[in-house]
Amino acid sequence: KDAVENGLTMERAQALGLQFCKDNFPGHPAIVCTHPDGHNSAGNIHVHIVIGSLRVRTVERQPFMDKPCDWEAGKKHRCTSAMLRHLRVAVMEMCEQADLNQIDLLEALGDHVSEREYWAQRRGQRRLDHANAKLAAEGQQPTQTVYQTELDKLRKQIYAVLNKTTTFEEFSALLMQEHGIAVKESRGRLSYCPPGRAKFITAKKLSKKLEKEQVLTALSQNIQLAAIIQPSSEKKPDKIRKLVDIQANVAAGKGIGYERWAKKFNLKRWSQTLCLLQEKKLLSEDALHQRIAELQTQHDDALAVVKDLDARMVSLKELRGHLVVYRQYKPLAQKLQTVR
Repeated sequence: KDAVENGLTMERAQALGLQFCKDNFPGHPAIVCTHPDGHNSAGNIHVHIVIGSLRVRTVERQPFMDKPCDWEAGKKHRCTSAMLRHLRVAVMEMCEQADLNQIDLLEALGDHVSEREYWAQRRGQRRLDHANAKLAAEGQQPTQTVYQTELDKLRKQIYAVLNKTTTFEEFSALLMQEHGIAVKESRGRLSYCPPGRAKFITAKKLSKKLEKEQVLTALSQNIQLAAIIQPSSEKKPDKIRKLVDIQANVAAGKGIGYERWAKKFNLKRWSQTLCLLQEKKLLSEDALHQRIAELQTQHDDALAVVKDLDARMVSLKELRGHLVVYRQYKPLAQKLQTVR
């Protein structure tokens, strides 16, 4: 997605990975490898960081380090929950600074797809593609092009019912009525049982969105959406915004962990902006506008020089082409004059 929308290339991804490795794994020998998608063919770019477990030099202590072995030379790398949270925050801040799309790493709300289910989907898709190729050779139209596992079908059926109900009673009743899916709650956790199956499947194995807290939140949001008669008018922003729009992201489904991170991120941006304005002595609005006008003038002058150089390069390229043609046909012209 970022390759199309934000111009993300393999080289840029490699550079981001190198910088991330230097910032978060100092003192460790490391290898950073970047490659495009393999068998998946989804257009993703993968960046892998492999570090040596032994730290070769002492590094500066970071807030997530709580023992001397976390920063002293000759000690092994120790992966703690505090460090993992720090790495998640670092990835989100890196994506924000690079203007790249990101997901909420602090509170995962996506579908839980195990490795077993993933490869079952891959094998089923290959079989389906082979069967569709036979149908196409016989002149028939395939009825299904995407293979779905049983768990994926179950997720989509539950999502479809969840999006159009407002109470838990209505949600469970409609699931049973439309798809024959039973819902039960045990110790504050939801489980689902599709038809033809005796054992219930816990929500944790399906998706974070299908757990009790998220289901109740979605139902309450459906009540609020149903009460809205007029769509809210969206105002077009009249200035560049560098801060994270917390309210918009929370409304789009981001969790409380993302909200906490965004507040800290915006606070950092405010402090950095204030320090920069103090350093450049641009605390007044008039001084800021004057500096912008000066930079715009410099930009326009530099752009004029670049355009002039581009025109000269085009002219020189054309002249070079004429010179190549002249050298190529000069001997032939001399022979022609000799014959005459």
